[in-house]
Amino acid sequence: MRQPTKWQEGEQYVQESFGSAGQRHFPVTGMGGRYVDAPVDLPSGGVLAGVVKTYGQRRTVSGVTQRQTVPLADLIRKQIQKDVWLRNNVPNYDPRWVFLDAPPSQELLDFLRQNRIISVNHQ
Repeated sequence: MRQPTKWQEGEQYVQESFGSAGQRHFPVTGMGGRYVDAPVDLPSGGVLAGVVKTYGQRRTVSGVTQRQTVPLADLIRKQIQKDVWLRNNVPNYDPRWVFLDAPPSQELLDFLRQNRIISVNHQ
């Protein structure tokens, strides 16, 4: 996959893989809300909330190819905080983060683990 449609194709791939109808908005008290990329309603009444990250795995800087990771940026930190709020306030809300190209940075992976969010890397 290549930009500029890479993230859209990644979301579509995970939506099709999960059997999701597409993005859905979940209200989050005091934080606006959370758009989930690939939510799936489960027979038990819960929601498997697929979150897709499609950052590039490699980047060339001054002719040198460098491996990239998905950083724990402020926006991503807020997304995780919203997922934690939803898990605590929406019965059986279960976030799953899917990394399709670049893996999460160690800092991001540690933050996901601290918040008991499962992640899957496809590289």
